[in-house]
Amino acid sequence: MHVPRLEQALAALLAGQRAAALGTLDAQAGTPFVSMVPFAVDAAGGCLVLHVSGLAAHTGNMAAQPAVSLLVTAPQEPGAPVHDLARVTLEGTALADGFVLRPVEPGTCEASGPAQSAVCSGSRSA
Repeated sequence: MHVPRLEQALAALLAGQRAAALGTLDAQAGTPFVSMVPFAVDAAGGCLVLHVSGLAAHTGNMAAQPAVSLLVTAPQEPGAPVHDLARVTLEGTALADGFVLRPVEPGTCEASGPAQSAVCSGSRSA
């Protein structure tokens, strides 16, 4: 199967990183809130699994307003301009808390199971 170069670069970036910046909307004020979260790629479902604490502000924010944004960047190299870093912003919806994933339709996932994780799917922009 032929995979376009941009998709290969995206897959390599996501596979090579363990943490991302998660953007949510504050549940109380509706203002933007950004935090760092560990994530993993669920290749079978085509989704990212975000590990979040039930005590974290971003978890409450996602429960109140499930629209999220996730920024994944390559590590900075000494002497290299930061604007040259490989990066991707993913926009999506926190579908549920849990870690058992099953495909719903191409490009989306549904989650069920114990708390501590959230799943995002949606569009991507580089």
